[in-house]
Amino acid sequence: MSAVKEILKYDLYRYTGQRDSSMLRGWLDYPGFRYTYIWRKCQEYRGGNRWAPWFLFWKWMLKKYTVKYGYEMSFTTEIGPGFYIGHLGGVAIHPDSVIGKNFTITKGVTVGQVNRGSKKGAPTIGDNVFIGVNAMVAGKVHIGDNVLVAAGAFCNFDVPSNSIVLGNPGKIIPDPEATKDYINNVLE
Repeated sequence: MSAVKEILKYDLYRYTGQRDSSMLRGWLDYPGFRYTYIWRKCQEYRGGNRWAPWFLFWKWMLKKYTVKYGYEMSFTTEIGPGFYIGHLGGVAIHPDSVIGKNFTITKGVTVGQVNRGSKKGAPTIGDNVFIGVNAMVAGKVHIGDNVLVAAGAFCNFDVPSNSIVLGNPGKIIPDPEATKDYINNVLE
């Protein structure tokens, strides 16, 4: 079994909570998984020849579904297994971002770069992170593991593991159960 197929099984598990779910069920029932499937297939075929037929097909599909669903993610972005998109529309993730496993995003989320200053660059995000509706993480910052960035929060600073970020400007609140009941069907 290919590595991408195994990762897609983990992604689908986040939606269904069942390890034996078929990709067809995910394709039919979950638009976020549908986009993730196409995005991961584009990553699988990107190596080597940029004119390879399968790569061009999946890249075309990715562009089509980017417009259809309002998600902007480059196939060069690194996101670990267990990726979950909670709502349709308005999601942008910078291509240079590096994101761990069990990552959950919702509507209106931006994971973006800063173009100048000490935080110039894109974020690195750990495992088991939830980013709420209309929240933004920007700049060369490190978000630790088990972090919840609450709805509407603006985060342009490093966040330690086991924390909640609230408000604009963001404020860090330590919480060992920051993502409890926000990230379900977690991969161990």
